[in-house]
Amino acid sequence: MKRLILLMLTLVFTASVVHAQATLVGSEGFENSTHSFTSTPGTAWTMTNSFACSGTKSIWAAVPNLTGDSVVLVTPVYDCSNYAYVSMRFNHICKVSTMDQVQVQYRLNVVGVGGQWQDIPATAYEGSATNYATTGFNVASYAVWNANDSLVLPTNAWWKEEIFDLSNQVSYDQVQFRFVIRKGNTTGTQINYGWLIDQFELYASNTEIKMPVVEFIAPFVSDTVSSTGPYVITAKVATRTSAPIVAPYLKYTATLNNAVVANDSILMTATAGDSIWTAAIPKFLQNTIVNYRIDGKDTAGNSSSAISGYVIIRYTGGGGGYGWSLLGDTLAGTSTFDNYYAPYNGYYDYSWSRMLYKSTELPAGANKITGVAFYVVDDYNGTILNQSLYVQSVPDVVFTSNNYVNPVTNGATLAWSGSFTPTVGAWNYINFTTPVNLTIGNSLLLFWENRDGSYTDE
Repeated sequence: MKRLILLMLTLVFTASVVHAQATLVGSEGFENSTHSFTSTPGTAWTMTNSFACSGTKSIWAAVPNLTGDSVVLVTPVYDCSNYAYVSMRFNHICKVSTMDQVQVQYRLNVVGVGGQWQDIPATAYEGSATNYATTGFNVASYAVWNANDSLVLPTNAWWKEEIFDLSNQVSYDQVQFRFVIRKGNTTGTQINYGWLIDQFELYASNTEIKMPVVEFIAPFVSDTVSSTGPYVITAKVATRTSAPIVAPYLKYTATLNNAVVANDSILMTATAGDSIWTAAIPKFLQNTIVNYRIDGKDTAGNSSSAISGYVIIRYTGGGGGYGWSLLGDTLAGTSTFDNYYAPYNGYYDYSWSRMLYKSTELPAGANKITGVAFYVVDDYNGTILNQSLYVQSVPDVVFTSNNYVNPVTNGATLAWSGSFTPTVGAWNYINFTTPVNLTIGNSLLLFWENRDGSYTDE
């Protein structure tokens, strides 16, 4: 009896770690001169080498010009009739207005003839778009797609992977998919770039398919940065099955002046169990564009990815390990709209100013402010005495009052105090005696306190 029990336990244990490899039923990467998808109208969806999630090409369509018009991209029919579980995924950039409609649909191949097209339900969606369940995909799905600027062009850092578990919809059947952009009633929304799609894949299996979780952990670098690096990238790469994760690689490409200067894969290091991983992207020169991605895979073959990137816009007028970033209005003296009292105000013997720089103006990833610089255009002779600069990280995006606010009681840090002699026609640098931590996503509030005690005209 003991031998029988031991044998049964061994069989149960062995069965629990056996995973059937998912079958790739269909895929399209748009890398060849022709592809398997069809477009309606015929020229509405075109291949482009301007953007690609992987390889050199993707497929793209603009938003139609006329209200109610659609552009449609249709896949071939895929045979999943022998499989209980089906998972579909693709990568895309959906720079389409919230006023227009983007749909991902499927239909079953009923007796060899396509059935009715249906939207893929939200219950099948396993991605991280904030609004798929309510509106479908559009510019508001991800912050990086910049819903507030219709004219901004995408970058390869904008790619997002979407995953759908379609086991309840298409298992044991033949299925076809289509991607639809339909113009809404709002004039002018077609100035948005449109929809880019790449790396379409359809997997099927007779055991459950669960793609790993792959997501960057904040703060991570994206958009524009003011430091040359290096940057440590931290990500969660975790299995969703009993099959363990294969150690992931951080893959990056650095481009300067349209030439690739680095293309590398770095084996990531597990820093918290087997799900938190880190690796560092090395330093690069100013104006370098860095695109990076992490591909997570478990030993059963389930895989998913996350993509990001940044541009180094380090301000050349500064120095130091972290560089400078130019903020605020046009350079003082070059615009009739300049405010000569902000952020520094030395008007009369006692005065103050308060200036708010929004988080959208600040370099992504910056988390410590170590100094400021003012460009002086007015004539001034002499040294300014008894000056103080307070700095505060705040969630505010607008001023709630134009009245004087005491920086100390408001919670600001005294970053610098003293005297200095302005140099006209140049940047005047003030290095903080107390650096100020900036919470990622917060705005920067500067309080200038002038207690010179005599008249100045600055």
